[in-house]
Amino acid sequence: MPNIYSSKEIISVLEKCGFTFVSQKGSHGKYKDLNENTVIVPKQILT
Repeated sequence: MPNIYSSKEIISVLEKCGFTFVSQKGSHGKYKDLNENTVIVPKQILT
């Protein structure tokens, strides 16, 4: 069974990897790094 991570843990890892918060639309947060790689984080895990 996969591990379940909190939103704080996921955001912390993304920020350590150089991602910054860009925007939120509806229930999804968008994070980008300097190379324009994008990660969408569903609000379900942004508790």
